[in-house]
Amino acid sequence: MNETQHPRTARPLLWMMAIATAALMIFWILNPTTGPNSTSTTVTHSNTPQLFKEHQGLDFPWPPRLGEPFPDLELVSHTGATVRLSDFRGKIILVEPIGMTCAACNAFSGARQRGGYQNVMAQENLPSIEKLLPRYAQGHSLDDDRIVLVQLLLYDMKLQAPSAEDAHDWAQHFGFDQKPNTYVLAGDQRFINKASYDMIPGFFLLDKNMILRADATGHQPKHNLFTGLLVKIPELLIAKVSAEPLVDQNTTITLSMTVAEAYQAIPHQQTTFAPNLASMPINERRFIESLFELTDFAVAERVQSLHYFQTGGQRGNAPVNYQTLLARLNALSAPLALGEVKSLIASAVTEQQRYFSNLNPQTELKFNSRDPLVQSSHRKLLAAYQLLIARYQSEHAHNKKAFFDHLCALDFI
Repeated sequence: MNETQHPRTARPLLWMMAIATAALMIFWILNPTTGPNSTSTTVTHSNTPQLFKEHQGLDFPWPPRLGEPFPDLELVSHTGATVRLSDFRGKIILVEPIGMTCAACNAFSGARQRGGYQNVMAQENLPSIEKLLPRYAQGHSLDDDRIVLVQLLLYDMKLQAPSAEDAHDWAQHFGFDQKPNTYVLAGDQRFINKASYDMIPGFFLLDKNMILRADATGHQPKHNLFTGLLVKIPELLIAKVSAEPLVDQNTTITLSMTVAEAYQAIPHQQTTFAPNLASMPINERRFIESLFELTDFAVAERVQSLHYFQTGGQRGNAPVNYQTLLARLNALSAPLALGEVKSLIASAVTEQQRYFSNLNPQTELKFNSRDPLVQSSHRKLLAAYQLLIARYQSEHAHNKKAFFDHLCALDFI
């Protein structure tokens, strides 16, 4: 008898081989450190907890939103003292959400040198944040007192809320109790939720005003840790801290020209975003409408400021509205999908403000399109436009053109 006559005799063996292969692939996916040539950072906990409720007992956005103020958490630290994040305002803050059983969290904390906490197997091929920071942040390190690392313990070894003693023991194990710029905070029962679990492992990056500028947390991070978060630190270090945490939203914006006059002076076509033509969700529509209203004010501020400096202060107005404009930009509540767009635009406007702050109004000068701040602002506005076009590919042609005209008018170049 041959296989052609009795094919069923071979099927059990083939099925067994297929099941074994699939099982091996699933094992590698769920345990990437065992896979060939793995460099993944997605290994987190030794087991998976139940599906927690979202935002239980929290009165602030969780997870935090890009481009918005980070929640001013107030928790007990490894020293036993209560610490608030706003205590570090004026510094660059790295916030690391941690599950104590997380393989990557242990590796980032230095398990390759000190061993995993309570013998947790640390993720392979993943250096500590102390070694990664100088490599990707132009030599800056945690010894720089302008940078603070805040480790936020969200889950203990039993996937429960950690205690102050857990924070103390974790800090002692990894030597953070000897680091003046590192704080280990014990989260409480409010943070036992799915949002917390999903943001492990990784890092948030906060600027000097506690605005969330980069998010490299969780299994699907918004930014790459190495090329999207750590590389931002040198730029944020030289940015100025606001004199006050917030500016009154009702502060008057004083312009020597209307927005329409500013567009004519550039000259540039003015295509205003039309919410009645938009097919996007209503919350995104409202946000974009408010966002472009503010960018148009920033266009007028830029044009009148250029006139002021190019005429030695004889025409236009000095750049006095940027702080108010940026406060209003930062106060806008961005939908999750548009947080990066808002962050890019706010950063671009900040760099325009810094460009003007370096000029002397007593000297008539020409605009320098090669200035690093001008070039950086240009790249960020272009990136914001590309994100909008990528998200709204089926949007009405008028609004696609409005995306371009609003952001192009704001651009120096």
